[in-house]
Amino acid sequence: MTERAENRPSGFKRFKRWAGLGLAGVTLATAGASFSGIAGNAFQSQPEGNQSTSKAVLAAKNPKVDPSPEPTPTPEPEVKNRPNVIIVLMDDLSNYNLDFWNRFPTIRKEFIENGITFKNARGETSLCCPGRAGLYTGQHTFNHGVDRNWAKLFKPSMSIATALDEVGYYTVLAGKYFNGSQRLEDKTPPGWDDFYMTEGKYGEYNYTEWVNGKPFWHGTGSDDFQSDLVFRRGIDAIKDTDPNKPVFAVISTRAAHTSKATKAPEPARRNIGAPNCRDARWDNPAYNEGDVSDKPGYVRNADPLVGPFSRYSLDMTKWCESVLGVDDNLAKLIGVLEQTGRYQNTIIILTSDNGMNDGEHGLRHKETPYAVEVPLFISWPKVVRNGRTERENVMNIDVPVTICDIVTDCRLGHIQTDK
Repeated sequence: MTERAENRPSGFKRFKRWAGLGLAGVTLATAGASFSGIAGNAFQSQPEGNQSTSKAVLAAKNPKVDPSPEPTPTPEPEVKNRPNVIIVLMDDLSNYNLDFWNRFPTIRKEFIENGITFKNARGETSLCCPGRAGLYTGQHTFNHGVDRNWAKLFKPSMSIATALDEVGYYTVLAGKYFNGSQRLEDKTPPGWDDFYMTEGKYGEYNYTEWVNGKPFWHGTGSDDFQSDLVFRRGIDAIKDTDPNKPVFAVISTRAAHTSKATKAPEPARRNIGAPNCRDARWDNPAYNEGDVSDKPGYVRNADPLVGPFSRYSLDMTKWCESVLGVDDNLAKLIGVLEQTGRYQNTIIILTSDNGMNDGEHGLRHKETPYAVEVPLFISWPKVVRNGRTERENVMNIDVPVTICDIVTDCRLGHIQTDK
């Protein structure tokens, strides 16, 4: 068993179904499942004894290959033909119903109507730093070692950024990295060509940004709104990159993390009172559950819901207004991708670092197993042409492993921790 196979999450074989690797006429062998890929590729099951490997095997005809009996290595894919990958990472958002997500015109058009909506996506650990570490590495929490909200626990020597950087991608992160990132001694972690890191603390205003290690203060001006700033950084970086070089970008917003003062998200001023968010409420069947006698003690003993939480539902107005800012900026991002000729071959992933209870079972916060559900939307115009919903179980740790298999020669290794 290879080290890579040992550390691959079990949900991988289901999650990679959405991609089909985008290679026409390619047959892929993977463990334990038989699927039709969305690009017309077959996912075929291996013999029982090979189920631990899960490694994609290419068997494509290539007219450039020498027909002589001497073995000829398969040529590496051209860098310029590899897909761009952009992860838009939101903060503390659960996988709400489509009534919520349909309020955002860009999200609706890009993902719901023309991409893939994952109905049953979950983060492995319902906490910011463990969730982010899993998304960056594809590792279980007990392997990457980040088991609480502390940036210094993360070992950045192996991540999806280092893996893609090694195979020729331009890599950029803009926004929140981990909670407590301001206390990191090295604010230029390996794998990132450009690194626009903001403080991992509450609030859209009054924060420090480190531009490749150099600090800059942002106050309360309209240009300082953090979720707008990080999109501008990511968009400008993409515009300035050689069009023949593939891009991997993480745009990590503050939306829709709550503020300490109001216990609700802080939307951009332009979106306060937006008609899109009128009557936005969260009222799933488990909201403020009346009879919790069958639940664990921490549920039975929870404090009553207060603030925006009413007896029957959560007033989602501020959450909606906050995500509306993400939607505004997604439209700008897609516009730049179209202008630079990248859009058709760009995978855009919209997700959150972790979910929230948001009143389910009468719970407010997130440090419970009930809060692992996260939104997960994916678009890839070159490959996915009709919107659909996938109901199979997938996890955040499936994302980097799948990206690596799409790129084909990208490798994620094991993280050495003290655990």
